[in-house]
Amino acid sequence: MVRAQKNVIPKLITPAFVKQFVGDKEGTVLELVHQLSIEIEKNRPENSGKEEWQKEKKIVDKRMKRTLKLVVKFGILLQNKVFSQEELEYLEVLHQNLEILAETMIRTHRQKIEFDYEKFQCLFGNVHNAAKKVLSEHLTEKSLNKMNEVATYFSSDTFLIDAFSQSGSQKDIMDSIIEILSDLLFIF
Repeated sequence: MVRAQKNVIPKLITPAFVKQFVGDKEGTVLELVHQLSIEIEKNRPENSGKEEWQKEKKIVDKRMKRTLKLVVKFGILLQNKVFSQEELEYLEVLHQNLEILAETMIRTHRQKIEFDYEKFQCLFGNVHNAAKKVLSEHLTEKSLNKMNEVATYFSSDTFLIDAFSQSGSQKDIMDSIIEILSDLLFIF
């Protein structure tokens, strides 16, 4: 696994490859999250200059690549059935937490209710903690640190508030994300 992590996986990480592990709709959500991150960061005042934006775009792309690598590593571990009974129990908790997060995102976006940052941060924290419990024995310390960095960004107030803004170019992207999440959860 270590050799695959260092040599093969980085070269294979493409949205099409990731969809083999998570499915088309889930892969499309990941692509849309990347687009959303780009839109949010592009619209920040501190990224208004071309040079600043190019630096930030590289950071956004790197963050998404890390996210995709984690998804692929997780998929490989799942397909090879290497999880212990305890890890499988945490995997169920992770699944439940992801569903709660997705349902809350859908309700917040569709009903245009007031965005509750603390609630979302708590939900993201639950997902992150469960993911760490599932993966901690299978990933290197470096990969776990990268997972922490990704989780910190996506649960940050600056990202979440902009993502759930009901205006701007990110609204259309969020509409698409919410539509796919609704399909995945069978919420109409």
